[in-house]
Amino acid sequence: MKKAKHYILILCLIAPISAHAAAGEAEKEAACRDDAMRLCSQNIPDRDKITSCMRERMPKLSPACRAVFEDEKSKPR
Repeated sequence: MKKAKHYILILCLIAPISAHAAAGEAEKEAACRDDAMRLCSQNIPDRDKITSCMRERMPKLSPACRAVFEDEKSKPR
C-alpha cells in the first residue's frame, strides 16, 4: 500500500515535461516525497491540494524539500 501511495504521489507531483527537465523534477519529487506522505497524504492524488498543504506547512518541511519550494518561489512566471 505504501508503495502504491508513492507511485500516486510521483504522478501527482510531476507534470509532463521535457527529458532534460525530468531529471530535475525527479530530484525535486524525491526531496519532497517523504514530507508529502507525512504531512499531506490526505490530499493525494490532488496535486494542487498537496502543493498548497505543503506550502502551509513550510516550517515542518525537511531542508531539502523547503529548498525546492523556495526555489520555485524565486523563479519568474
